[in-house]
Amino acid sequence: MGHPQVMQAAVVAVPHPKWQERPLLVVQRRPDGDLDVAAMIAFLRGKVAAGGCRTTWCSSSRCR
Repeated sequence: MGHPQVMQAAVVAVPHPKWQERPLLVVQRRPDGDLDVAAMIAFLRGKVAAGGCRTTWCSSSRCR
């Protein structure tokens, strides 16, 4: 299910005032990549549950 612009990705639960917790998607994009949230949502539609596309997003070209 990998996206060509993504090197690594992880999903973790973060606290949410209404739902107790929600997913946070952390994406390490390729150094030469040009990836935005709209492109990732479009890519994930039909591959993950609909609620999984309404997450909080974090992206970086480098992870430390």
